[in-house]
Amino acid sequence: MGKERDKLLWSLGQKPSDEDDPTLAERLLEEEVREGRVPEPMKRGLDKPKSPKKKKDAE
Repeated sequence: MGKERDKLLWSLGQKPSDEDDPTLAERLLEEEVREGRVPEPMKRGLDKPKSPKKKKDAE
């Protein structure tokens, strides 16, 4: 299916790219973590829940 998708994108004047797939980066990062190539501080950062952004008061 990848080739068909690429042909369609080219016919529409768009360049096919693996970067279109948002899960690609996630899969690569998971692989790095599994293989132990991610430093411990980075692992801790990945495990922390995201905090809501604070809005700055307009003055």
